[in-house]
Formats: sequence, C-alpha cells, structure tokens
Amino acid sequence: MQSLSFANPRRSQYAFFEGQNWATVNADIYLPQGLTGPAPLVIICPELGSNRRTFAYVAQHLASRGFAVAAIEQPGANTEAVERAFAGDYTIQGSVQFVARPMYVSMLLDELQRLSDFDPLWKGRLDMTRIGALGHSWGGYTVLALAGANIDYNFVRRICNIKNQLVVLVNPSVLLQCVLDSNPLPEIDLKDTRIKAVFGVNPLATAVSGPTGIAQIQIPTMILTASEDIFSRPVSEQINPFRWLTTKNKYLVLARNATHFTPTLSQKATDSAFNLPEWMLGPPPEQMFGALNALSTAFFKTYLEGAERYAAYLSEDYVRTLGQEPMKFSLVTALDEGIKQRLEAQFLKYVGEP
Repeated sequence: MQSLSFANPRRSQYAFFEGQNWATVNADIYLPQGLTGPAPLVIICPELGSNRRTFAYVAQHLASRGFAVAAIEQPGANTEAVERAFAGDYTIQGSVQFVARPMYVSMLLDELQRLSDFDPLWKGRLDMTRIGALGHSWGGYTVLALAGANIDYNFVRRICNIKNQLVVLVNPSVLLQCVLDSNPLPEIDLKDTRIKAVFGVNPLATAVSGPTGIAQIQIPTMILTASEDIFSRPVSEQINPFRWLTTKNKYLVLARNATHFTPTLSQKATDSAFNLPEWMLGPPPEQMFGALNALSTAFFKTYLEGAERYAAYLSEDYVRTLGQEPMKFSLVTALDEGIKQRLEAQFLKYVGEP
C-alpha cells in the first residue's frame, strides 16, 4: 500500500472549491504483490464521516486477487471534518459534496493516468482501460453518479417539496439529498466513461437522481441493501433504483438483519467519526466482510477481467452460502411484474404523479 496526495486541479474552475477543505485529495493505493503486468483498477469511495482506511479489508482482499485498488478520502466530509462539525467549528457543505465527490474520483483517475504515463515507478502497474468503483452510502451515490446517474434537479425539487412529508420519516436520507433543493449548484455532467462497472453498498440516490438519472446507467451494476438500514431505506434507496436500472447486467443483494453501518465496523480498518449505539450496529459484521469480499471479487473479475468462470458466483445459489443466521444473503437479477407494480404504486403514493 502506498499513500498518494495531490492538489485539487479544479479549484480555479469552480467557486464551490474555495477554501482549504477542498485543496488536497488523498488516497491509498493497494497493489498486488508480484505484479507482472498492468492490473485492473477498483476505486473505493467511503461514506460520510469515514476515511480511506474504512474499507481497507475490501481493498486488501481485492489486491490479493489481482486488482489494483485506490481508496479515496473525500475532502470536506471525512472523519476529521465530521468531528469538527460536531465540535461546532465546521459546516458540512452537503450540496457541494454531491457534485464534488464524483469529481474527486475523476481527478484521482486523471492523476493515476498521469503517473502511469510519466512516472517510471508507476509505469506498467495500472490498467487504466479496466476500472470499476465500489462505494458505501454517500460513496454509493458517488459510484452511481460516475456510472451516469447525474443529478436531476427537477426531480429533487419534486420530491423535496411534496406536501406529504411522511417520506422523510420513512426515509431519513431524503433530508441529506434535499440540500440540493435549497442550494442547487451548476449542472455538471458527473459521468466518467472510464468506469466500466459499479458496486453500490447501501447507496442513497432516489431523490438526487430519480428514475431518469438511474436509467442512464448502462454499465454492469450491483447494489447491496440491508434490511435493517434505518437511514438509507432499502425500498426507497436501493430496491426502487434497482427497478429503474435499464442496464442488462444488474444485481440486487439483500443482507437480512444487517444495518447501514454493518459494512464499516471492522475494528482493524475503521476510523469513523460516529460513536454508534449497539442497536444501530446489527449482528457481528464478520459475515458482511466476507460477503463483500466475495461479491466484489466475483463482480469485478467478471466485468473488468472478463473472467467468465466467476459469473457462477453471481448467482442466487452461491450468494445464499455467504451467510447464516442471523445474517443471510440473497440475490436477484430481476423483479417480477407484481412486485414492480406494487413498488410503483407505493412510490407514487409518496411523491405524487409527475
């Protein structure tokens, strides 16, 4: 593992990058031992209040399976920033984060391309034609945006100004997404065509991207949802977006009895600003760690390396073997028509007709 730090090259282009909090981008780069040729690259994007070490267990596992991994730290919303916000001397600029997060990943890819082209120490190490991304929570939104789910400001206004505010009680993540309604930013195309496959873990995306934005994703996509996620609710933020996907290669994984925070609880890897009560943590997280390692390996081996033998691991039969009570896993690649109709009726109940 090597740490990388570089100056934000777009600070002079956008006014919202003003201030020291947006000056530097940091990442940890994991490379396979004994690397003999360019390795496919996976970007890891953490959630609010986490840092580039939170998913070190996934990064190390993927590196051990032949991938290069770049775990990015999002300026302005990492562990340090949230701790300062709790202390009252910093404000998390939510609307900026929705635009900046995907842009930081693109900046990191630019920097890695530059190193691959011009730095002898990096030449021949990274395959910049085979890139995937994995993100959790706000990082899950980030990878979906990179895949093509741009911000739909019309839908943000629609969902954030509905009279029936029960949607906020059912799905608290809407409060975070609705900062875009009160403080919209210039419309910027956040898609990065270098990204060839994405894996969103407990992502939030409904209000910010909506059906139109999600439908723009045309690359292989995996979404993991946790049945006990009280922040980014499964039906609202993962199952409906899965329903809106039009890409032919899509997967929805349900982790029963897992919570929003279960994937981040590794004591060896996590440095989080949140001190969570036990009732928000769910069962011991080791099965989640193993499942994420297995699923991300199979998914990226299939769609970045074209290793067809790994497709067998992207099946319901295999995914059922990844857990045991109280945490069980299941996978689907499509929803039946009856379920889709009920989901649509429920969705329209809360957001209203267009």
